[in-house]
Amino acid sequence: MKKKYLITCAWPYVNGEAHIGHIVSSILPSDIYKRFCNLLGRDSIYVSGADMHGTPTQIIAQAQNKDPLEIAHYYKNKWIEVLKLLNIEFNLFTDTETKTHKEVVQDIFLDLYNKGYIFKDKEIQPYCTHDKRFIPDRFVDGICPKCENEGVKVSENCERCNLFITFENIKNPKCKICRNIPILKSTENFFLDLPKFQDKLIEYITSKKGMWRKNAIDLSLSYLKEGLTKRSITRDLDYGISVPIKGYENKVIYVWFEALIGYYSASIELNGEKAKDYWGSNAISSYFFGKDNIVFHTIILPSILLGIGNLSLPTNIVSTENIIKDGEKLSKSKNNTIRAIDLLNEYKVDYIRFYLAGIMPETKDSNFTIDNLEQFINSNLCSNIGNYIDRKAHV
Repeated sequence: MKKKYLITCAWPYVNGEAHIGHIVSSILPSDIYKRFCNLLGRDSIYVSGADMHGTPTQIIAQAQNKDPLEIAHYYKNKWIEVLKLLNIEFNLFTDTETKTHKEVVQDIFLDLYNKGYIFKDKEIQPYCTHDKRFIPDRFVDGICPKCENEGVKVSENCERCNLFITFENIKNPKCKICRNIPILKSTENFFLDLPKFQDKLIEYITSKKGMWRKNAIDLSLSYLKEGLTKRSITRDLDYGISVPIKGYENKVIYVWFEALIGYYSASIELNGEKAKDYWGSNAISSYFFGKDNIVFHTIILPSILLGIGNLSLPTNIVSTENIIKDGEKLSKSKNNTIRAIDLLNEYKVDYIRFYLAGIMPETKDSNFTIDNLEQFINSNLCSNIGNYIDRKAHV
């Protein structure tokens, strides 16, 4: 039976324009792999989309006093413009606001809930006394307690030392919007019972040694060594996909859970019932993303798929290191980015693709500079490859 190939990459938050960190960490390498599959005549689909419900989009919307969806659609269109200019060849680039995605997410939520993999429990969440409401984790920023890196956010890994930031360990926490100090307050949420998948995940990830990149194996096994704990998957927000259980309509399914399901919902949106062919035992799946997304794709997503029970786990995890500028990872929040559209306005698309492919941070961080781009193109593309082709043309 002919193999089926699923190719996808991390869904970008649409709270700003595409920068080269996005392109080189996930989009360009997955596009290259899709083209490779096409050359070999493989039956493959290449899907991704815009994460419309990300907290960064909410932050921008609140700061501008606009509806989050207005911001999300505006930047999604900006992304589509850049993807076309870069000659990225998705079979489908969708978003998390589609009817298909919402239905698939709610169906999977109920399936896992009915099987006992999702349960209700009390927890403490950040609460802004100034705005008098619970706030998303990413609305709380502060200082890393380990390396003193400023601007770290709750529920994310510190970009400098990789420490997972919690409300309990963050130093000098502030509300992203009003800059007051939030407190912790009890609320009832739904949790994904990750400990139930611990043993299967250890077996699964250990079997990938020598296949996945070292950063994915090492970080995943370190999480498992510490022991998995329950993880809340709902929030007291009014923006997102509502919880499909009576009495909890005022809560939404948290973005990190529902966005991961986007890979599957996009496959269904593209191919309907035939989508399962790309998620079965005869399928090979490849996920491309930056290293800050490793745990979501090696721990959380496989747990969801194990809970569903009839969908294949990721075959290939392609996790890049960082593109850096001035010694720091490219970051929109730190205003340390290079917009892809600016490069496209200055250089031919093939030059950009060739250079970014050449410096792709597969096993270590890569430094981006305009001077290096021009030198790389002149010496490798124009001189070496160009001269070779010219000589062959005159043989």
